[in-house]
Amino acid sequence: MELLPNILFVDDDTDILELYHIALQNEAINIYTASNGFDACKTAEEYKLDIAFIDLMMPGLNGIETFTRLKDINPDIDVVMLTAYGSVETAVEAMKKGAYDYLHKPLEIDRLKTTIKNIIQKRQLSFNLDKKIAELSAIHEATRILSSTTDFDDLASVIMGTIVRVMHADEGLLMLLDEAVDELYVKIGKGINEEIIRQRRTKMGEDVAGWVLNNNEPLLMTGNNTADDPRFINAVKHPEVISSIYVPFQVRDKV
Repeated sequence: MELLPNILFVDDDTDILELYHIALQNEAINIYTASNGFDACKTAEEYKLDIAFIDLMMPGLNGIETFTRLKDINPDIDVVMLTAYGSVETAVEAMKKGAYDYLHKPLEIDRLKTTIKNIIQKRQLSFNLDKKIAELSAIHEATRILSSTTDFDDLASVIMGTIVRVMHADEGLLMLLDEAVDELYVKIGKGINEEIIRQRRTKMGEDVAGWVLNNNEPLLMTGNNTADDPRFINAVKHPEVISSIYVPFQVRDKV
């Protein structure tokens, strides 16, 4: 289950804070409130906040100072400044320093909800991109090690385990080509029965792994779509598999 976004509202008017809480109580978010900048910073130290809406004009720590301190505590937080029409220039200055946006007070609830939705979508896209970059970096690093080491047997298991972990996969196979018989065999298996590992052999050009070897192309399979793909009509079907990725490894310019 995904964690709900943590959203903080900072305003010295507690009636306004209560209004935000009532207006958003049915949204899929965790709501936190603070009536001054110091309490906002304490909340940021206690919870991993995703978004903060900060009133620009507050006694004690003003909105800009609060924004700066929240960013110091959590550089990943997205901040929206709340401003009266006479202080727009200050809000724009905050955006130059990294604030996501500013909204005029009094807030329109629909505009508030739309802003929250847009920020959450932006953060999810950013998270997914970072995750994919980490996955690709791990695979690239694994192939680099494989292509540069002479101690292949000792490293293969560690590398396969790293790839399975980073990809959040249930199973993983590293298959090598037995050139004497032109068959792929399983060198390393993670999360797979040892008997299957010993018995599994794939002819060059056959099944999905054989096709990837022949074509030297990575392949993403989702669902059991081998059944509808003319390239894999005779491939072994695995209806229990939701998705799978096949990547050809190059070792010293050989697949």
